[in-house]
Amino acid sequence: MTKERRNFPRFTVDVMDIHGKMLFANDVTILDISMGGVLLKADRRLNIGRDYTMKLESKGKILNIQGTVVRSMLSESRKDEKGEIVPIYTAGMHFINLSNEKMSEVRHFIREHMMDEKDMERFDENMFQMSGLRLYVRFNVAEPEKAVLHIQDSYTVKRISLSGMLIESSNYLEIEDNVPMEMTLPNDTVLVFLGRVVRCQLKPSETGETYKVGIEFIEMSEHDKELLSDFIASLD
Repeated sequence: MTKERRNFPRFTVDVMDIHGKMLFANDVTILDISMGGVLLKADRRLNIGRDYTMKLESKGKILNIQGTVVRSMLSESRKDEKGEIVPIYTAGMHFINLSNEKMSEVRHFIREHMMDEKDMERFDENMFQMSGLRLYVRFNVAEPEKAVLHIQDSYTVKRISLSGMLIESSNYLEIEDNVPMEMTLPNDTVLVFLGRVVRCQLKPSETGETYKVGIEFIEMSEHDKELLSDFIASLD
């Protein structure tokens, strides 16, 4: 942020219940798949019990499917391009809201991504009927397939100004990332904007990991800017 922007008055609003949502799109790697769900690796912890939407692109086709995380664990760590340690999580997702059309799409993906001929021999349309344990027969993916996981997370606002805000989130955010966000003010007015992460610090908590995140407003409609300005003026 520029010096001028940093000089905007900041107001503490942690008792006003100002909250919002953030949208992320994370690359994940599929390890194996069945008609019932998928095993994947991600560089972000996926919370057990949370629903996510996964977008899978393969051989010119796109599969969008929803799932609930049933298990999630830290499995390894790697170094990124900057040499920093990045935790890698393995998670199991159970597919939800499977229509007949969606089941057909998943079936097609499994058929196109068998590990070898032995797996192909195991492939039988009857095993995918919605009965018994055969629904959960899993197949390894020939080559780990890339997919995009769409994540929606909530946050609370602790301090705010015309240039940005300090929030608390249960997720770590990368510095310099641009994140699509929305914020609900006390009068139920919803602001939509793009936020740039300027800092992210771990905050000790008895209920789990919490992060204090500095956000700069970088893209916001003129209408929402006016609403924000009116709200800030009411705090002064």
